[in-house]
Amino acid sequence: MENKGSNQSLVKMTNQNLILREIRANQQLSRSELAKRLHLSNPSVSKHVDDLLAKGLLIETGSMVTDIGRRPIMLQFNGKHGCVAVIDLSSNNARLCVADLLGNKLEYARVEGDRLVSPEEISRIVVTLRDMLNHLGDRCGKLMGICIGTPGLIEPESGRILLSYRFEKQAEYPDLVEIFRSSFEVPVIVRNDINLAVVGEHIFGAGQDLSSVMMLSINVGTAGLGAVIDGHSYEGAHGYACSIESILLPSNDLSAPLRSLSELLRLDNLVSGVRDIVADGRESMLREWVSDPSDLTFDDIARAWGMSDIAVSTVVRKYTRGVALACRCLTAMFDPELIIIGGQAVKLGSPFINEINRLYEDLPGHSADLCLAKLSDSAVIFGGIDLATRQAIDNVVQQ
Repeated sequence: MENKGSNQSLVKMTNQNLILREIRANQQLSRSELAKRLHLSNPSVSKHVDDLLAKGLLIETGSMVTDIGRRPIMLQFNGKHGCVAVIDLSSNNARLCVADLLGNKLEYARVEGDRLVSPEEISRIVVTLRDMLNHLGDRCGKLMGICIGTPGLIEPESGRILLSYRFEKQAEYPDLVEIFRSSFEVPVIVRNDINLAVVGEHIFGAGQDLSSVMMLSINVGTAGLGAVIDGHSYEGAHGYACSIESILLPSNDLSAPLRSLSELLRLDNLVSGVRDIVADGRESMLREWVSDPSDLTFDDIARAWGMSDIAVSTVVRKYTRGVALACRCLTAMFDPELIIIGGQAVKLGSPFINEINRLYEDLPGHSADLCLAKLSDSAVIFGGIDLATRQAIDNVVQQ
């Protein structure tokens, strides 16, 4: 009997989610149109619709005018039934967003921080989010969930941070789930920031209308990888897939320490390479910008690259070989339709991705398309909104 009840509950949840998905995709539909599209009986659809109306996820928007017959009552998804919050900890300054259940951004804020997330910064984030919700007022329903994106290894089920350079001492990593759940009394999800970013790019950015995409986020100090395979975020059996910090590269010198793929791809290599050749006296416009090569930043280098500085171009082209090789390896392992290059590397623009493409095509093997990310630093927010809204809707359907 328990199995029968469990199966009936699963069928109910599945059908109601299908109804919600169809209405969200078409903005409004009638009961009879839903029955035709989903191949369900009219009584079954009406029963599910009545339940979703009672739960507040659907609203009736009046009758549609037709030439003949009874005018059907149209149904819309109620995006204002509630809202979700996303907290992006991928950079020094935390980014916060509150969105309705249709994904429309309602409030946005930044909280200043530093390289390491401190308890004081987390407290400021809690206060800021509370202020955002108060300012939102009655423009939307109550808060229904929070999604937090942060660099590092995250235990999927608990949201516990196992390893992250954004927090100082591993033994003292904060329990973000408990902090925000106790503060706002809603479900809290914690995910790796790149896993959220690739979902954002897949749905709203460079990967739209594709089934399998990967995102290589390259920054000063870090590099990360995320994947959407067959339309679903791919995190592996234990949630740690695509962790390029754990992919170790051998060296010809067996006594040398192993380097990770993440270390190879970090923009620090590009910055240090440019600093070295400028310090060696190579002709470069950068010598006019700073007196000490060690003061050169990645932004300086990106600007000089855009101005076709010869010295910078030499180092960038050498650096792109490693990126092209990494993309070729990813293609061989995962066979994606598209590999998106994101993070601060986007500042290098079209000439950078064109150079990677040129080298990539010269390497043996089948090819994927390569392009730059479109959403910039909004990708984590968009991915978080998608995950948080889906979980919030599932929680209501399960009631």
